[in-house]
Amino acid sequence: MPSRLRESPASVFICYAPGDQQVASELGRRLRAESWIDPWLAADRVLPGQNRAYEIERAIKNARIAIVLLSRYSVAAEGEIQKEIRVILDTAKTKPEGTVFVIPIRLDACKVPYLLADMEWIDFFPSSAQDEAFNRLMESLAVRANRPRVPSRHPPAEPILLEPGIRPKRIVVSSDTKKGAQPAVESHPAVLPKPSGKPKQPKVRRQLTTTQWIAIFSAVIGLAGVILAALIGLVGDYITVNGPINATRTAEAAWLPTGQVTPTSNDQQAQLATPILTFGSHWTGEYYANDNLSGEPVATRDDPLLDFIWNGQPPVTGLSDEYWSARWQTRSCFKPGPVYFFLHYDDALRLIVEGSLIYDDWTGQKRQDVRVQYLVGQTDCQTITVEFRQFGGGSSITVGWIQP
Repeated sequence: MPSRLRESPASVFICYAPGDQQVASELGRRLRAESWIDPWLAADRVLPGQNRAYEIERAIKNARIAIVLLSRYSVAAEGEIQKEIRVILDTAKTKPEGTVFVIPIRLDACKVPYLLADMEWIDFFPSSAQDEAFNRLMESLAVRANRPRVPSRHPPAEPILLEPGIRPKRIVVSSDTKKGAQPAVESHPAVLPKPSGKPKQPKVRRQLTTTQWIAIFSAVIGLAGVILAALIGLVGDYITVNGPINATRTAEAAWLPTGQVTPTSNDQQAQLATPILTFGSHWTGEYYANDNLSGEPVATRDDPLLDFIWNGQPPVTGLSDEYWSARWQTRSCFKPGPVYFFLHYDDALRLIVEGSLIYDDWTGQKRQDVRVQYLVGQTDCQTITVEFRQFGGGSSITVGWIQP
C-alpha cells in the first residue's frame, strides 16, 4: 500500500466570527469531503466542559494551515476572533520562511485588517469568481500538504445567504424541483461556490477597485440623502445617523441635523415650527453587577440625561469594567403622530415605550447609531424605558427623540 494512504489528514483550522458560523460550517463540510483534509471548527470540536480558549489555541498550533474568514461583521467584532487571529499570526512566526500557513478569505468587500494586509488573500465574491476562488484555495492546501491537487467529487455546496448585519439564513430549495434540474438561487457575495472542473486564477486585490470606489461614492450620496430626509420628516423606521456623539457637549444641537435649532424651554419649543431634539430629563437609573439586569441593583441614581461615554470604565462604584447592565426610566408627553428616537450605544440596548418593546438589540457587540420610529395614537404622557448591556471594551450611550 502506498505510504501516502497512511498519512494523517492535514488539519485545517477555520477562524470565523459568530455571525459567519454557517458559512464556515459549509466550507468545513466541503473541505471534509477531501480525504486528505481535516477541517477544525470550534463549533464542531469544542465539547461541553472543555476550556474553549485552550482547545482553540491547541488546534491552531497543531494545524497544518489556518483559514481566516473576513467579513464586515468579523473585522468589526471584538473579543474571541481577534484573539484567535493573533494566536494564528504568532504561530505563523514559528514556521520556516516561505511556509504557507495563513490564508485570509474575504466573504464581502470588507477592509482587510492591518495585521493580515501583507498576505495574499482570496475573494469569495462576486459570484462569478467563487468557483475559481475555491479551486485556488484547494491549490494552496495541496501545496502545504505536499500533494497534487485532486478535483473534488462531493455534492455541490448548499447556498448560504448573508444579509448585512443579520445572522446567516439558509435558502430553502423547494421539494417540487424536478430531479436533475438546477433550482434558481439568488446570487450573493457570501454564497460559497460549488466545485468546478478546471481551476482558474482568482483575482486577488490589494487596492480599491472601480466597483468599491463607486460603492464609497454611493454611500456618501446616501448619507446626504439621509440628512435631507430627516429635515423633511420622510425617514423610514430604521436609519443610520451620523455619529459619534460627544459626551462632553453642553449644547444639544450638536446631534441635530443641519438647519435645526438648539433645544430651549418647553414653552419656547411649543412656539417653534422646526422639530427639536429632546433628551428627556430626570432619568431614574438602576445599575446591576451582571449583564442581564437580575437581582438587586448595586446603585440607583437620578441622571439628568442619557448621554455618556465611559470608555470601558464602570459608571458607578461597585461595577467592574465589563459584564454589567443598567435600566433607566423617565416620563415624556407626546402629541399624536410619529416620534423618532435616536439611539447611540455600545454594546447592547433595548427601548421600551409604555410597556411596548420597539427596539431590541440585546446581543449587540459593537457601536450602533440608529433611528427608530414610534407612532403615538393620542396625546398622552408615556413611560420610556431604556435597558443597556455592557460586555467588554468601549461603552457609551446617548438617547434622544424628535416629534415633528
